[in-house]
Amino acid sequence: MSSRWTLICAIGAFGCVVDQTIKAVDSVPRAISESSRAHSVSSWTGRYVFTECTPQQICWTYDIVVDGSGDATVRADGSDLAIHVNAKPEVDGATLTLPFDSYIDGNPEPTVHLPFAKPKGFRRGELLGRIGRNNAGVWCIAFAALRSPMNTRVLCR
Repeated sequence: MSSRWTLICAIGAFGCVVDQTIKAVDSVPRAISESSRAHSVSSWTGRYVFTECTPQQICWTYDIVVDGSGDATVRADGSDLAIHVNAKPEVDGATLTLPFDSYIDGNPEPTVHLPFAKPKGFRRGELLGRIGRNNAGVWCIAFAALRSPMNTRVLCR
């Protein structure tokens, strides 16, 4: 009887080692993928600032900074607007997409979730917008989940 328990314990211990090895190997493609993403984004390193104003001079500024590690901050500020988020940009042809990653200032969700309540804020991976050049070579941002208070779809410098 003790040999049966020894075999079960040995298999159990072996299973744990295999499980840990599978988890470690599984994380390798993610690290390579993240490194590849960061490398492809490196040519986009810089600051992209877009501003829009009403005729009454109520203005909003969208400040996107792509850093050397391939990460980005997106800050949308103006009248009744203050959104500060991190993005994990990805190159998509001649544009740079800005998928939401996290909030810089903390999560807007309440600590207690009410049933049937619609979540506030962005979900991880949700497309905030896209940066690229228009036909005239001018930098533009096309809004997605990040919305312009003026309902602008594309804003160019």
